Amino acid sequence: MIASFRERFGPTQQVRVFRAPGRVNLIGEHTDYNLGFVLPVALDLATYIAAAPSADGKLHIYSENRQELREFDVSQLGSVQPAREWTDYPVGVAQELVRAGIPLEGVNLLIRSTVPDGSGLSSSAALEVASALAMLAGREFDPLELAKLCQRAERNFVGMPCGIMDQYISIFGRAAVRLWKLWRFARSVQRDPNAKAYTDAALIGSTSDHSLEMFQLSESARKAGERARRIEEHKQPLSVVR
Repeated sequence: MIASFRERFGPTQQVRVFRAPGRVNLIGEHTDYNLGFVLPVALDLATYIAAAPSADGKLHIYSENRQELREFDVSQLGSVQPAREWTDYPVGVAQELVRAGIPLEGVNLLIRSTVPDGSGLSSSAALEVASALAMLAGREFDPLELAKLCQRAERNFVGMPCGIMDQYISIFGRAAVRLWKLWRFARSVQRDPNAKAYTDAALIGSTSDHSLEMFQLSESARKAGERARRIEEHKQPLSVVR
């Protein structure tokens, strides 16, 4: 991958590669934004980003999968508008980093992903997390806050009202661990104490395209939140949706 980077952007000795995995969720669809339990598992399918400082001070993003190159003025990242294409994910993350007070300099990014787009395996969160790690370039950032930042990028810039599960597992997932339980809007996290290294799961692709717009996620999230509020109004306080 480093050789591909240098072929695209020229010779440099400063190339670093960052990785963020996709995920499959075993239990708890659309409960992560309703105080519910989920059971996602990080996959070996992942998004990789090779990164190094750019000579012209701009943000250059090249997708190997799409064979497309885009560039952005770093000084304008705080005010740039969505393009309604794949670049919205890394650019949205860049904008949230700027708003979080993280100084960004020009950087070249080469993206390579084995997470199929539209497969329901969270290719978008993998791209967001890998982009954030690449633009941080080794600088320390609290992992939980990074998950929240990537979620904000998808909600505020991309326009998808997602929960935090996908970004969370892309950051906190570990090999040979069945998973993490997320609750209370990710204010706490638990590793499953019963998880075993030999736990296996088979992932079978249907080849059917998965689109969150197709499933009207925005409307579903709104209705679920409204139902939770009504339950709280007429019964005991709602602590979790299961």
